[in-house]
Amino acid sequence: MGRVGPLELLLERVALPIVSVLVALAWIGAIVGFVRFRARRRREREREAVGHRALEAPRPEVRVVEREKIVERQVLVMRCRFCNKLTPVDGTACAECGAHL
Repeated sequence: MGRVGPLELLLERVALPIVSVLVALAWIGAIVGFVRFRARRRREREREAVGHRALEAPRPEVRVVEREKIVERQVLVMRCRFCNKLTPVDGTACAECGAHL
C-alpha cells in the first residue's frame, strides 16, 4: 500500500459523519414530506365534504303535519207531536216546547 496523505486521512475521518448527517437529513425530509402530504389530503377531503354538503338539497328544519279528523254521527230525530219541530229520539222531552215524548 501506498502512503496516505493528509487529505485522504481527513476525508476518511470526515466522510462518516457527513454520511450520517446526510442520512439524518434524508429521514427528516421524508417525515416532513409525509406530514405535509397527509395535511394536504385532509384539506382536500374537507373541501370535498363541504362541496357535497353544498350540493345536497336543503332539508326543512321542522316539518309540520296538520291532521284533521272529521267524525260524522247520525242522530235519529222525530217530530214533536205538539210543536212539530225535530227532536232527538234519545231525549225524554222536546227541545223546543218541553213536551214529554
